[in-house]
Amino acid sequence: MSDQECISFINSQDFLNQFDTILNHDRETFDIPNQWQNKPIFTSPLITDFDNIWHKLKQIYTNELTALAFSPIT
Repeated sequence: MSDQECISFINSQDFLNQFDTILNHDRETFDIPNQWQNKPIFTSPLITDFDNIWHKLKQIYTNELTALAFSPIT
């Protein structure tokens, strides 16, 4: 979020439109966990408990992303 282009995109209507498109696609495609499609996005654990989830996933995410990246991740 320190990149101006990224900040501009996230604050744009294009981002909201793309987010809604992806969310609607996922709601139609995935049914696990049960009943998640009918819950408001703001009740997601990624929003309500992000710090705890990130703490648990950070090392795995960093290791796997680094292996897939074309350049070093800093």
